[in-house]
Amino acid sequence: MAQGYKYGGPGGNNGNFNPNRTTGSTVQGFKHQGVPSAPYNLRYEARSQQEVDVYWKLPTGQDITSVNVELYQQQGWFGGWEKTDEGNLNGSTETVTVENKVLQLHIRAVNRFGKSEAAIIKYG
Repeated sequence: MAQGYKYGGPGGNNGNFNPNRTTGSTVQGFKHQGVPSAPYNLRYEARSQQEVDVYWKLPTGQDITSVNVELYQQQGWFGGWEKTDEGNLNGSTETVTVENKVLQLHIRAVNRFGKSEAAIIKYG
């Protein structure tokens, strides 16, 4: 490492820098081969008392072919999560019927190499 170079802020690298490790950061517009980065900037807006629109952005330059969306519903106040629906989309929005439920959407970008890690948004 060059003399005087500090990584990780004022204290230097604190022993945490590994030049051979990727951090999972998404560089927009970077073209690479492999599984895409996860969707980002997830948000929702109430359409009515029964429906919400969920929005996200997709990483660029990764040849996204579809978006996989899994819907999970919480079982009881302290229960686990049960997958109730799954589908593939071509856009960056989905309308979900909420019916006074606690829900999670797991959203993944898909390309010819596979699915990204899930970006998760919770409602309720």
